[in-house]
Order: sequence, then structure tokens, then C-alpha cells
Amino acid sequence: MYKAIIKQWIPKINKQDLITYLENNHIIASFQEIEILYLYLKTRWEDVYDGKNEIFQELQEKLSPELYRSLYTLYLEMKKKFGI
Repeated sequence: MYKAIIKQWIPKINKQDLITYLENNHIIASFQEIEILYLYLKTRWEDVYDGKNEIFQELQEKLSPELYRSLYTLYLEMKKKFGI
């Protein structure tokens, strides 16, 4: 159910939406990291949703350790909250 909703929502997200979401969650990212996150959000969101290990390994290599930890913690919280 959630996957179908997200699939419809993803094309409507812009970079400013991502920046605002990060700010609202007190997460700091550089311009380059925002570019990476936006690319992954638009093209690889299903891999993240499905919890594929390789996507997290890729992100861990491309993002600062602090940003990765913050995002991964948020991911786990949302996964638990929505029972995904």
C-alpha cells in the first residue's frame, strides 16, 4: 500500500522539498550530498524502500558518516512506524 503511494508521490518531489525535509529533521547535508540524495531519491527509491543492502553500502560510501547515520536512523524509525 505505502509503496504505491510513494510511487505516485516521488515524481512530484523537487530538490527544495528534500532540503526542507532534511532541515525539518535537523539533518545537515552539503550541496554535493543533496545532489546525491536527490538522484537516489528519484532513481533508486524502490531499492531503499525494499531495504536492499547494496543501496545502503553505496550511500555509505558517498555520504559523510554523520549524514549517513542520521539518514539510516530516520529510515529505521520510519520503517518501524509504518510497519514496512
